[in-house]
Amino acid sequence: MDPKTSLFARAQPRVKLPPEPPAQIRKTKLSFHDLPGEIRNKIYQFYFLDDYRCELVGVGCDLTVQAPKTLKLPSNTNHTCMPHRHWQPNNSTRPVQVTIRFPRLSRPGWGPYSKDKSWLTAHGALILVSKQVCAEALPLLYHQITFVFEAPRRITQFLARVPAQSHFNITKLHLCYTTYGNPAAASDVKWQEKHIESWTRVCRAATKSFTCLRELDLDVWINEDAPKFDLRQK
Repeated sequence: MDPKTSLFARAQPRVKLPPEPPAQIRKTKLSFHDLPGEIRNKIYQFYFLDDYRCELVGVGCDLTVQAPKTLKLPSNTNHTCMPHRHWQPNNSTRPVQVTIRFPRLSRPGWGPYSKDKSWLTAHGALILVSKQVCAEALPLLYHQITFVFEAPRRITQFLARVPAQSHFNITKLHLCYTTYGNPAAASDVKWQEKHIESWTRVCRAATKSFTCLRELDLDVWINEDAPKFDLRQK
């Protein structure tokens, strides 16, 4: 049979279909939350390398007193120095500690970060990223903060406004205690007892809340006499 006149020769050749395109691989963008917990913990540790100091003290309270100045006075002048709480010589090699001061806790949603909400300048701005990051990083931020108090009332406000679950993350505390009045004056005995009672009550409440406390600094200034000034004192 002639191959030119065969039935298969008259049939039109099949059109070869183009190959099917490969299945497109969906590109997934990995976020910070997709990282393993171990890596996130390392990032948090590098972020919170610096120590923070949060001072919850009154307006005008100076906790870093300069070197005392001497002044020659007559021998019959009753002179009492102002308290020098923790004066230390200037050490240029010592790293500068980030200090944040809150003169008053005026809003219920207070947190251990500055009022500045700028992402570049706010201390602890990482906790403002999302709820998950806040829940993971907030305990580490509390762990790096040294809370400073100089009055019982401010400790009471702190315990009332800060969530109870965050009390377990506080590890550093600094208390500045000053006695009331003149120990030799009978008129100050009544107020001295109330002053001691308020501090005792607050410290007992703090011991029940700060169960994970590791560092406690206590500055005590005992007033020997009531401060008296003359025209030659600054």
